[in-house]
Amino acid sequence: VGRGGPFFSAVVVRQLSAPPQHFGLWIDGREVEAASKATAPIENPATGEVVATTAMGGPEDVDRAVAAAHARFASREWHEDFGARRRGAILRECARHLRDRLDALVSLESKSTGRPVRGDPLQ
Repeated sequence: VGRGGPFFSAVVVRQLSAPPQHFGLWIDGREVEAASKATAPIENPATGEVVATTAMGGPEDVDRAVAAAHARFASREWHEDFGARRRGAILRECARHLRDRLDALVSLESKSTGRPVRGDPLQ
């Protein structure tokens, strides 16, 4: 499938596996660290517990991401190799992976915001 394929599902699977969790930046079809190597903790505001860390992108990272997006769009690869049906299938696959990992995603969001989960998260 290449760099433009169902990348999101691979990242979600890896990042929801085992702590400690670290979230990098997604640039040019892969997860990378910030050019500055800067990171920040993601804390549960209710407990102060560090639930994950994240890369802290800066101007250089924005420039890298924009350049990669422009190059990808100019290559026409996304348009030619991934027609509307293929892109739709990729989005449906991403949605399936999100649904399959809903409990872990809800738990992470609850921890990072310090808010309890009430009711059905899909409603």
